[in-house]
Parts: sequence; C-alpha cells; structure tokens
Amino acid sequence: MTRRSRFASVSLATAYVAYSTYATTSPWTTTSLLVSAQNAPAGGAGGGTSSSSSSSSKPCGWDYQCPQESPCCTEYGHCSAGVACLSGCNPQGSYGQGYCAPVPACQSANYTFSDTSKIQQNVTAWNGDASQFDFTLDTLDSSKPSIVENGELVLTLTENGGGTKVSTTRNVLYGTISASIKTVGAAGVVTAFITMSGVKDEIDIEWTTSNTSSWDSNWFWEGDVGNYDHGATHRAANTDEQYHVYTIDWSPSELSWALDGKTVRTIQKAKQTDQRFPQTPSRVQFSVWPAGISSSPQGTIDWAGGMIDWKDPTYVAQGNAFKAHVQWVDIQCYSGSDLNLPFVQGNSSSSSNSTKRLRERELWPRAQAINSYIYGTNNSAGQIGVSGSNAGTIINSAYSTGQNMIISDGKTKGVKQGIGSGDLAKTVVGNWWQRQNTGVHVGIIIAGCLVALFLFVVVCTLWARRNRPSRAQRAANQAAILAASTGGSGSRTLRKNGGGSGGDMVPLVGGGGGAAGGGFNGAAGDPYRHDNRSFYSDYSTKNHSDYSLAGAGADGRTYDSRAAAAAPPVPTLPKQYSDQQRQRDLGAIGGNGRGTYPPQQFAGPRPQGQNQAPGQGQGQGQGRRPPGPPTQQQQQYAGTYGYGGRI
Repeated sequence: MTRRSRFASVSLATAYVAYSTYATTSPWTTTSLLVSAQNAPAGGAGGGTSSSSSSSSKPCGWDYQCPQESPCCTEYGHCSAGVACLSGCNPQGSYGQGYCAPVPACQSANYTFSDTSKIQQNVTAWNGDASQFDFTLDTLDSSKPSIVENGELVLTLTENGGGTKVSTTRNVLYGTISASIKTVGAAGVVTAFITMSGVKDEIDIEWTTSNTSSWDSNWFWEGDVGNYDHGATHRAANTDEQYHVYTIDWSPSELSWALDGKTVRTIQKAKQTDQRFPQTPSRVQFSVWPAGISSSPQGTIDWAGGMIDWKDPTYVAQGNAFKAHVQWVDIQCYSGSDLNLPFVQGNSSSSSNSTKRLRERELWPRAQAINSYIYGTNNSAGQIGVSGSNAGTIINSAYSTGQNMIISDGKTKGVKQGIGSGDLAKTVVGNWWQRQNTGVHVGIIIAGCLVALFLFVVVCTLWARRNRPSRAQRAANQAAILAASTGGSGSRTLRKNGGGSGGDMVPLVGGGGGAAGGGFNGAAGDPYRHDNRSFYSDYSTKNHSDYSLAGAGADGRTYDSRAAAAAPPVPTLPKQYSDQQRQRDLGAIGGNGRGTYPPQQFAGPRPQGQNQAPGQGQGQGQGRRPPGPPTQQQQQYAGTYGYGGRI
C-alpha cells in the first residue's frame, strides 16, 4: 500500500512517546499516555493494552511495518497475532493488506449497565464475536474495582492503578453517539469519551483540570499529530456532580458536538486540508487515566491541569479512588445516501479459501447485509479505503490473522503465537462463562465443589448401607466358628463327649468336670488339657497330613469339613490313638496305666511341680464298662494300660 513518507516526522513513534515511559509490567494491563500537545494529545482514551511480542522496540505504523511472523500492528504500536488482528489493528503498520481481520459493523442500539454480562472482561479471550459482547474491558485499574455499580458503568483510577478503559465491540462508520456522563473533576485526571479507529482517526470529548465548568472537543485524522489546532473548549455546569448528555454527530461530510441536545460546534470535511477528516470505522471508548504524573511529558501535565493530588478530599471520600460514571450509551448508525460504501462479498482481501469463509460465516450469524468492515489500500492522498462486507469477524487462535482466521490442523502459516483467543470462546458455554463477572465465577466454582462433596458423601453412605448385612453375616459366622472350636457351652460336640462347661479343650480329648462326664485325668477344668487354638498352631507347624478334621455331632452323624454344608471342623486325634479314645468313651479305661495318653504333641503346659515323664501319669478315673463279658480288645487294653476297676 502507499506510504506517506511526508508524515515521518510526526509518525506514531511521536504519538507514543509517553507510552514508553509509563507502562505497567503486564503486557495486557498497560496504560498508554500520549504526547504533550499545545491543545490536547491524540489518543485521548489513554489507558490501553499492548503485547510484548513485538519484534522491534520501534512502534509499528506509517514508518515501520510488522514482520510476517507477527503481522498485525496493535492499537499501541506492537506487532503480534491473534487478538492483535481484531478491532484496533492498524492496517498501515501491519505486514500487508488483509492481515487485520474484518471488524464488526455498526448496529443501532441503546446500551445500559444493569450487570457485566455484556462486557468481555478478559480482553485476551476476545474472539471478535460482537453478538456475544457489547464492550471489552481493555484496561482495569489494578485495584480491581467493580466496573458496574448501581446500574452504571464506573471508570476508576487509583494512585498506582493506571486507570480504566472500556471499548465497544462494534465499530461505527458515521452515526450519532450520545452518552450520559458524570466526570471526575480533579487536576491531572482525564475523563474521556472518544471514537478511535485502527488508523487513528479520532473524535474526542474530554474533561481535564479541576475546572468542572468546561469540557473539550477535538479530532484527529489518521494519527496526524502535526497540527494541534483542532481542539475547542465549551461550557458546562458541575460536570463532576451532574449528569450531562454529550453527543458526537458524525457524517461523511461534517462533524458536530452537542451538550444536552444543543449543538455547540460543527466542522465540515470540505474545509479541511486535503479533506483530512475522520472517515474510518471506529470503536467508542470511555476511560479515566492519569495525565498529571511524573512520567508524563510536561506538555501533557500542563494540558491536564497539573500534577494529581492523591490527597484530594473527593479521592479520599470515594475510598481512595477517582471515579467517573456513565449511565447509558446510545448509538444510531448512519444510513444517509452519501455513505457510498463499497461492498465486498465474503472476504476477498483475507483469503480465497471458500471452505474457510463458509466456516467463518457459520460462526458469525449474518445480522444484516453488512456485518463487517474491511480495510483496503491508500489512495494518492494517503486516505485508506474501507469497504462493507458480510465476511466473518471471528478468530479461534492466538495464531489467527485476517489472512488465516480459523486455524485448523495446526496450519499457522509461519505466524508466531500472538495474543489470546482460544477455542473456548467459540463454544456456547465458553461465551456464557466469559460474560459472567468474577463474583459469578467464584460462586459457581464454590457451588460446584459443594455439590461434588455432597455426591461423594451420598455415594459413600449408600455403599456402606449396601454392605452392612454382609458384614453382619460374616461376624455371625466367625462367632459361630469360634464358639464351636473353643468348646464353649452349648457346643454340640462337647455335649456329645460330656464336656458341657469345661471350655477351651479339644472336644474329643474330653471336656472337664461335667456332672455326667468322665474326662481323662478326671478333674473338672483340668489344666493339663490342650486347647484347640494350640492344636491349630501345632497342626500348621508340623503339617501332619494324616490328621482328620472330621467330627461327630450330638446327633451321632459325622461332619466332614470338605462337605458343602459341613459343621465347623473339630480336630481329632491321630489314628494310632483313636482306639484309646473310643474305649475311654465306653468307660473301659480307668487309670493306673503307663501309657502316653494323650500324646505329647497334644499335651498342654503343666503347672509348676507337676511335670512328669511321658507314660507316668496316674489316672484316677473310675471307668465302667457295659455289662457282659469283656471283649478281647478290652482285655488287651487292661493288660496294657491298667484299669482302676475290675473287668
């Protein structure tokens, strides 16, 4: 495109002298102060944002164009991609034609501020979808104030906060713009209501100094700051205490300013040198910013009324903050016959890929015949061309540019990662989430955590209730097994063998002391008995493979532990001792024998002083045999073991 070398001495490098001396450390909370002026500085909105991804410290603009890898020149003179290519992108400082994306076109509307749902508060997530948001919060004072209070837009400035700036998401190309505003009214503090285009066409209404009975009007053409005779001052009463309606009425042929419905100033395009006159799509911006600070040029400080007094009574009374208020904004787009706006179908300057254009149109529902504006090339007088279009305005990536708005399959075309705008912004949920303020975000997160905790407790409770019967059943089974194995009262096996209350004895060896029972060694609760638990330990240690775990119940039937419905297993003696056990049960065995019964492996610890050698136990039982002659086996046992009674 044609460049205007004759403007080199007054390029954007000059317009941003103050920017380099007053900026916060975050690249997206930067406040820009513009050059000093005989009347007023260009760029009256003050606060703004920038990107640190510029490949050069020199601001992009008329004299310096961005490289292809970071092709878009931001509003603040830095090169980047992504959000930098949306509204505010300067096509004259960008890599080439079409790298600045189409900007959303004007739609007539009246805007109020009942909440923050239509203000995109995360400017790095802005994706160009003006159907979702009416405003973007370009800069928020670092004190993090609320931007909406009592149904009004509140612009706050604190001593170290940098100020606040809000911009419309749609661009106005001629129309009538009105706002009801109450200003700050303190020396060094600027309250601004302006329009600003990507190429720095600018129309201003500003309030400076502590004089609350006046306000300034001003305008600039494409950032030309070589002439500061465009400003004028007008009267108004108590601008810091009363709301006044200020109006900018802008058409292709003239520009006027009005206060409370009364026109106070008008200029004609035809009367301007080379018809240099604001004539490019512009966002409407509202801001409060600090001009009277030590880092500002002296001319800017003087224009603003001197240094800021941070002990001002109004500042202290408002909680150490200066505040301007906007009640409402009304925008009526121009539709006169002299508009003569060329129309471009789709986005021929951005891409010839019809599939990609179709996807963009799907993301951007067509609201009217012209839903976007596209920059063209400069004419011989240096005026950049503008066309209307139905092209999409949405991007989906920090690598997006006007030439490649919808990134797919990672095809970035050599562009470095720029500023913000991820895929979340395209989704319904993402757009809804971004429209909510911080309080709503915190509330939703806390509510989500509480719901998750509640569900967790419910699931654990249901699980515990479901498993409670099985635990009770297991406990009952374990109690039954323990009672059976330790010979407690009520054991069927013990009753069978005459040990109703001996306890802790191997049942088939004999319980002690039942009224009808005769246990080996006689005495009830004989301490020489071996309890069942020691037997299990002994059994597992010695691994006697010939031990039987079968037992006889009280009903005379045999229970086998291998059976499916077997009674709890009760250990019996090894086979070589089974005959002795049976004879004792029959009453045939008395005492005075020298046998080793019970076997040593079944003998429990004996009390002190009663240890005897195996086979020397003195049985005292009075065994009785059944009537009739003794059997041969009984006679054998009598000769072997000895009996207290006669056979």
